[in-house]
Amino acid sequence: MRRERFLEAAALSFPRGEAEPPELSAAGSEQVAARMVEIARRLGIPVVEEPELCEALCDLPLDNQIPASLFEAAALVLARIRRAGDRRWRP
Repeated sequence: MRRERFLEAAALSFPRGEAEPPELSAAGSEQVAARMVEIARRLGIPVVEEPELCEALCDLPLDNQIPASLFEAAALVLARIRRAGDRRWRP
């Protein structure tokens, strides 16, 4: 089985029941990124490829809310996940 190559990966967490912005919960490059994607897929966590958003997220400190400048891009990713029919992923 050929392993996919990911240069960067970022994971967002959405506080449940709160109207708070998502937080950057994990980020990594190359081997760490590939492992993050592998684990997410194994656990059934949606993986969306958005290189520009990922690059911006990877420059942020972990465990902090994303800045307002990234709200729209993060919302578009969440909308893609919802349109794909995965209703488990509601913030």
